[in-house]
Amino acid sequence: MNKKFLDTIEYSISDKNILLRTDYNVPIKDDVIINDDRIKESLPTIDLLWEKGVKNIIIVTHLGRPSGKRTLGLSLEPIKKYLQKIYTDHDVYLTDLYQSQTVLSNKRNSIILIENIRFYPEEERKSSQINIELFEQKLAKLADIFVNDAFGTCHRNHCSMMGKGYEYKIGGLLVKKELTNILPKINSPKRPFVCIMGGAKVSDKIKLIYNLLDKVDHIIIGGGMAFTFLKILKNYEIGDSIFDPVGAKEIKSIMSKAAEQGVKIHLPIDFKTGNNFSEDCKKQYIDEGENIPEGYMGLDIGIKSCTKFDEVLKKARTILWNGPMGVFEFESFSQGTKSITSKIGDVTERLQASAIIGGGETATCFKMYSYTKLGVHVSTGGGATLSLLEGTSLPAIDVLDNI
Repeated sequence: MNKKFLDTIEYSISDKNILLRTDYNVPIKDDVIINDDRIKESLPTIDLLWEKGVKNIIIVTHLGRPSGKRTLGLSLEPIKKYLQKIYTDHDVYLTDLYQSQTVLSNKRNSIILIENIRFYPEEERKSSQINIELFEQKLAKLADIFVNDAFGTCHRNHCSMMGKGYEYKIGGLLVKKELTNILPKINSPKRPFVCIMGGAKVSDKIKLIYNLLDKVDHIIIGGGMAFTFLKILKNYEIGDSIFDPVGAKEIKSIMSKAAEQGVKIHLPIDFKTGNNFSEDCKKQYIDEGENIPEGYMGLDIGIKSCTKFDEVLKKARTILWNGPMGVFEFESFSQGTKSITSKIGDVTERLQASAIIGGGETATCFKMYSYTKLGVHVSTGGGATLSLLEGTSLPAIDVLDNI
C-alpha cells in the first residue's frame, strides 16, 4: 500500500488542528447507542493523535440518511456524550458546521464534533456547484491536516471524504487495518481459498463473482441468490422464493468462466421454507430432490446443505464470507448462518486459516454467533468492503498522500 498513514508519517503534527473523518453511523434507539463497534474501532486513531500532541481534533461524521435536511433522531448528541465519557480529560463540543470556527476559537486539547454532516445537501453533492465549492472551502478551513478513518464510506466521493483543500491527507489506523487485512489475503491467499456468498440477488454480486473467479478455488452459494442459480441451472421449482431476472442472465457465463478457471461452485440441496416472510409463518422442510411448492419460499438452507458446505470449508486456508445463508433475523431460519459461522471458527482455530468477514449484515452475523476472532478480520465496511473485493478503486483512498 503506497499511501501515507498516521502511524508512519515522517513529519510532526504537534500543535496542529486535525480534521478526522470517521464513520459513526451506529444504531441509536431512544438516544442510546445500541452497537458502538464503529466508534470503538476509531479510538486507536484518536488516542494516537493525542499522543502526537495535536492541538484539537475536529471530528466529521454522518448518521443515517437525512438527505440534506436536519432530521429528528439523527443528531450526534448521543455520540458526543459517548466520547465525553471516554475522554474525560478533554472537553467535547457538538456544533453546527457554520458555527464551528467560533467554537474552535482559543480551544486546546478539545474534541469538536461537527453535527451530522449529511444534514447538509452539499455533502452528497446534491446542491449547486457554487454551494458545493463553498462547502468544501468551509471544511478545508477547519483544520491543518486531514485524516480519513471512515473506511465504511471510502467508496463514496462525498465532500467530507475527499479532503479537498488540505495540503496533507493521510489515512487513519482503521483505514490502514482494513486495507492491509483484506488486499493481501485476497491477492495472495493461502489455499484452498473458499468464498462463501449469500444475500438476496445475484445482480448485487456480479462484479464480485467475476473478480474472484481467478482468485478462489471454491464458491459456496447460499441465501436468496441460490434460487436463481438453481432455477437456471437445474430448472428447479423455487415456489415463491426470490428470483433475480437480471442476475439470471449472467448465471451461465459465471459457470463457464468458473469451469475455465477450475473453480468449483457449490449450491444448497435442501431448504427450510415458510408460507410468508415472518418468524411465525407456516414452515415446511424441503429435502434433497424435492421442489419448493407454490405458496412457500426458501428462507434458509437445510441441514444437508450445512453438512455439504462444512466438507468444503474444513480444508480451507483462506475464507471470504459475504452474505448470510438465510433470514438469520428469524431464529427459525438462522441455522445455515450459524453453521457457517461455527465452521469458520473451527478452521481458523484448528488449521490457523485466515478469514475475512465482509461488512454489513455478514459482520453482524459473525459477531452474533461466533466464539472466536482468531485469524478473523471482521470488516467495518459494507459497500466499501464490497467495492474493494470487486476490484473497484475507492475514491477516498485514491486522494490520500502517496508515500
